[in-house]
Amino acid sequence: MSLTSLSCNAQVGWSLENSTVTGFSTAKESDSLQWGLALANLTTVNQVYVTKLTLAASAASTINLTSLSNLVSESFSFGHVLGLIVLPTGAGVTVEPGASSGLPWMLGGTTPTITVNAGGLWVWSDPSTPGTTVDGTHKNITITNLSGSATAIVKLAIFGSTT
Repeated sequence: MSLTSLSCNAQVGWSLENSTVTGFSTAKESDSLQWGLALANLTTVNQVYVTKLTLAASAASTINLTSLSNLVSESFSFGHVLGLIVLPTGAGVTVEPGASSGLPWMLGGTTPTITVNAGGLWVWSDPSTPGTTVDGTHKNITITNLSGSATAIVKLAIFGSTT
């Protein structure tokens, strides 16, 4: 089954008021910042992996991007990854290359990690074609629960291509 649509959007809006200046009306300012990844080329992006991980205290889960199933139970392997969304609740998590055959993405250094606190969100996207290459030596990501006592529930979406 072919992917028929994909969108990834983020927005933040704000409104500020200052009424402390005597004799003047309240000063108001509002605006918003929006971001949207328009991936109209569904040849470039043809698969999405979505999962909900339940990680016990201090537990970790390694995801092999060459051995996955999509939401319609089709097995597939990413050849390139163009984006990732991580939403943890209950406890914060780290996202890092797997200990074996780790996928480095944009992470640099000798022990690269991204920390996403509970209730937070991490969205990463590389809209350049073809994205980050997934192969036999660059295929695993590990998500680790940072809490020694609480369970982390992690909603995860990864999108990319099978070529």
